[in-house]
Amino acid sequence: MAWSTILCFQDTPNAARYKVAEARSLFPSIPFLAEHRRFSILHQIVTRMIATSLDAALQFSSVDVDVLDAHERTPLHWAAARGDRVAVATLLRQGANPDALDNIKQGPLRSSLKAADPACTRLLIQGGATLEMRDKWQQTSLRAAIYTTDAVAFSVVLLDAGADVNARCEQGNTALLEAVSSNHLPCVKVLLNYMADMSLGNNYGECPLQKAIVENHHDILEALLQCPRFTFKLPECSGTTVLHLAAEHGDVETLRLLASRSDGSEIDTQSRDKDGRTAVEIARKRMKCTAKQFDVEKSAHESGWDAAFYTLVNCFIALKCLKEVH
Repeated sequence: MAWSTILCFQDTPNAARYKVAEARSLFPSIPFLAEHRRFSILHQIVTRMIATSLDAALQFSSVDVDVLDAHERTPLHWAAARGDRVAVATLLRQGANPDALDNIKQGPLRSSLKAADPACTRLLIQGGATLEMRDKWQQTSLRAAIYTTDAVAFSVVLLDAGADVNARCEQGNTALLEAVSSNHLPCVKVLLNYMADMSLGNNYGECPLQKAIVENHHDILEALLQCPRFTFKLPECSGTTVLHLAAEHGDVETLRLLASRSDGSEIDTQSRDKDGRTAVEIARKRMKCTAKQFDVEKSAHESGWDAAFYTLVNCFIALKCLKEVH
């Protein structure tokens, strides 16, 4: 594992981030490393194991341009992961396959997300790499981009090229849901600008709004609330509403933010979740908790949580009454 990091990031802008020097001091050498990994000459050149010109090697013969190592990665996989734009351009020019898949069904485009910047990502897209290629877990490059060193830059490159902003992985997660879960506000804003559907839930009924409330990600919740496409409707049909989530998980600031956007929206305050509870019943139970049992809930209550919750409830009740009058 240490040498995978060393080979991927030595002599790159990411070397310090991934502690390559420290890894090399702990694992200075491995006998027969190239043989163990089944590295070709091209693999060894792009990973800086040997100091030979890639151009010269390819001019001599390009037969092995897509040769696979022990993990079925081509030299293009490694060059892309290292952010070596010169090597990537050279390999593509010599006919390297931009969609070659490794043993977990990830191509060079996906490998390029390990680099410090999206330069190689652009080159691979220009070279014909498939944007919607899915790996072993049905994840696209856009979803994986959320966890890169520069998530916004990588995401914008992929989105500008036409990546599906609402693509789901095996668990049903979209890039937006991943960004919300990771509390990555800049990415959330970018994805919303590219028309990400905030109402899409995953296989477990979780959606971006639900995640923002449960985790009390205030800045992200505010960004979702300000989106013109915002809706309080949750994807699941178990009777759980935003009020239920707020009653069980929301802090004072989350409740305040929700109340500020309640105008024009309607929630049934009497709706019962799968356990037969209304939001008010959940809130009452929470407010009865002793400080010894639930320090967080008790401190929230003492700082005005109950008043904030009933303000939120009253916003929806008032709206319902107003609509009935009209």
